Amino acid sequence: MLTCSKCGHPSAPAPFCSICGASLLIGGVMPAIPPQPVFQKTSGLAITGFVLSFVCGVLGLIFSLIGYSEVKKSKGRLNGQGFALAGIIISLVSIVGAILLWVAVMRVSSAIDESMDQIWVRGDLRRMATSAKQHLYEHGTFPMFDNAPRGSCCSERFERCSPDWSSPAWKAINFDDVGGSAQRLGYRSTPTSFEAIAVVDSDCDGDEVTYTLRVDARDGTPTTGEVVVTGTD
Repeated sequence: MLTCSKCGHPSAPAPFCSICGASLLIGGVMPAIPPQPVFQKTSGLAITGFVLSFVCGVLGLIFSLIGYSEVKKSKGRLNGQGFALAGIIISLVSIVGAILLWVAVMRVSSAIDESMDQIWVRGDLRRMATSAKQHLYEHGTFPMFDNAPRGSCCSERFERCSPDWSSPAWKAINFDDVGGSAQRLGYRSTPTSFEAIAVVDSDCDGDEVTYTLRVDARDGTPTTGEVVVTGTD
């Protein structure tokens, strides 16, 4: 805009003032018009990406990347590059953090499951050994059966083994795991030795862990050993 030197009224670029008619020329030449300031707008996508980066890393990353590209292509008409960069960084950090947290939770969960399996298995073996010793006290020998674990729990419904607890081998030691368990249970015995056995494949990948607990009574007095673990699941 030009300003009339006579009446002081702002005027659009023209030879004469539209109000008083005075000449706006300086030395017969139209004065140069100073460049108008360019007002930048902030990219809405950049701001949206920045906000979403605190809520959902994936969406925050997508919007921040689009916003950053929009600002770069605007040739100065848009700003918000800082918001976009901050959104990208925060989103990446949150995504990586979520992945690491998920891995940690899965490892802890697996460790807890493994510990619980060991607790249940060892408890079942000790109960079997106690029942076998009771049979020894009452009959003078351990029950004579080769009742070693067979088959696979992974082929059973809900991956739970449910042997025939009413069979003579299980009735001989009065053992009944009514709910079924994730391990295959069994035992081998002679008149003077009893070996309780549990086979576990928690994730059904074919890698089995075998737990055994042996009781010997060669001199008539039963001696229970320690649980022996072989294999890795």
